[in-house]
Amino acid sequence: MNLNSIREESDLLNIEKKIMECSEDITELFNVLMTLEMQLVEQLEETINMFERNIIDLVGLFIENVQGLYPFCDDTSTGRYYIVPRDVLASWGDREKVSAVLTKG
Repeated sequence: MNLNSIREESDLLNIEKKIMECSEDITELFNVLMTLEMQLVEQLEETINMFERNIIDLVGLFIENVQGLYPFCDDTSTGRYYIVPRDVLASWGDREKVSAVLTKG
């Protein structure tokens, strides 16, 4: 059904019938699209929740690793000092500030 078939129709009853058919088609299409949108929203929410859980797990593991490594960096009570690679210091920012934090006893 297209717009030209309605324009070419001369009988008013047929025009109304075709308009009703188009209206039904539009309603059906609307319902299908809304159903698909709801499915997409649900999938997106699941993906966001999974991403959030993964980020929380990764942050937890990172904190756990840092807490496990910190005693090695802050082991000044026995007089042992560990050399922290320059790359790490550079990634932390100001070298003097980081060195001061690491050597505080």
